[in-house]
Amino acid sequence: MIPIRYTRNLFLRTMCVVYLFAFISFYIQIPGLYGDNGILPAKAVLENSKHKSFSAKVHYQPTLLWLSPYLGLDTNYALDFLALLGSFLAFTGFISQKFCAIPLFAGLWSLYFSLYQVGQIFVNSQWDNLLLEAGFLALLVAPLIPGKRHGSKGSPRDYISLWLVRWLLFRFLLSSGLVKLLNGCPKFWNLTALNYFFETTVLPTPLSWYAHHIPTWILRLTTVFALASEIVLPFLFFVPLRSVRITGFVIQLFLQIAVYLTGNFNFLNLLMTTMLITLLDDQFFFGKSRKSNDSAILGIFGALINMLLHGVVIYGVVIFYNIKFTGTQIEASVGFTRDQLNNVAKTGLLYSTYIGLASLGFTVARAIASSILDSNNKFLQKLLSFLYTVFFAIIAATIFFASTVPLSSLHAATNTTIAPSVRTVYNRLSKLHIVNKYGLFDKITGINGRPEIIIEGANNIEGPWLEYNFLYKPGNVNNSLPFVGTFRIFWRKQIVAV
Repeated sequence: MIPIRYTRNLFLRTMCVVYLFAFISFYIQIPGLYGDNGILPAKAVLENSKHKSFSAKVHYQPTLLWLSPYLGLDTNYALDFLALLGSFLAFTGFISQKFCAIPLFAGLWSLYFSLYQVGQIFVNSQWDNLLLEAGFLALLVAPLIPGKRHGSKGSPRDYISLWLVRWLLFRFLLSSGLVKLLNGCPKFWNLTALNYFFETTVLPTPLSWYAHHIPTWILRLTTVFALASEIVLPFLFFVPLRSVRITGFVIQLFLQIAVYLTGNFNFLNLLMTTMLITLLDDQFFFGKSRKSNDSAILGIFGALINMLLHGVVIYGVVIFYNIKFTGTQIEASVGFTRDQLNNVAKTGLLYSTYIGLASLGFTVARAIASSILDSNNKFLQKLLSFLYTVFFAIIAATIFFASTVPLSSLHAATNTTIAPSVRTVYNRLSKLHIVNKYGLFDKITGINGRPEIIIEGANNIEGPWLEYNFLYKPGNVNNSLPFVGTFRIFWRKQIVAV
């Protein structure tokens, strides 16, 4: 098995960077959103709890903020403390790999989950849920003891835990792509979604204006590329050929960079890029010290299979989207009906579960075999490694089967195939946001103009009423648009406006 210890460490340290952005973003918005004079004070959430006993409060709304009265802290100070502590821990993990262990990531997840519990409508964005789920998986990826080394190849269970991150990446992309078409948004069906997206996005960047003025035929092709990248290409993540996965990494990385340059989505694109790291291995970063004839032949074979698979995908996209040259332009249009899409989606979602199960089984089998056949370990070490790997395999299987519930719910036909016991496990895990349902940007808003909610204030009921000019809000066309972290109030205002 190709070593993945460096890949694992890079993933963990990059997750610390994501957490750092998330905690800082939350911290600077606490006074305006959750302070005593904020829009939705966090103190009111805690004081209005219908549960009286401490144990009941923690059970139904688990957050470390319940400890603030016992520590003599006001709710506002407690919020600041949790956000700053999370920022400190994230920065610590980023600057030193020695701290990237289970205790650190358990602390990061607990702190962000505690803030999430009082975030109310301002943490309803899917990247908050994605961070909690990816953050929990990072806890499984991390080594148990800080600074503990398992040799150059890492621990066998690393292959299982990193596979779970890859499965989450697959679910997020597939769900985000399918909902765009299954929900029947006409702009995705006629491939004009990007004609409106850059103009109506909540916080556009300086490049959004230029993207909006790209020729229409290029925007239509870009829409096709985005849909194919989200719906079709993620299935190749599970092909047991590293060249296929590396190609998938490059394509998805290009997509994330393009999204980042044309829209401010806080830490979403960085988090997606972090999860993409799990498609790689140590050989990608360091290469091989020497190549044998057998490895060279396997490399050529893998490259041919890689070209064949992506060639089939390209051919299918050309056929199903009627792509053809017309003079100096390339035209594209949807070449399938909604009924045909429903049938394919029903079959695809069903087979995606089978593909995931087969891939997980293959990964678990390899990890268990590696734990047993490792010649560098003695019998007791092999036994402990075997038990450790089996333990993580059970956790992975539990999370996998629970995650099939939100994936299957994308289509009514597959939603009825879920066993009640699996749905029960999902309901319990979803309360902790260990498993979530996704479906990003399922429709294009603002087709008839950019929707806005104007907030005004006055010192007297008789006026004059003046508009609150929020920092970084798009408005004056003479001002350049910024690259900033997302301000949660903008997203909530946009959702309410539409």
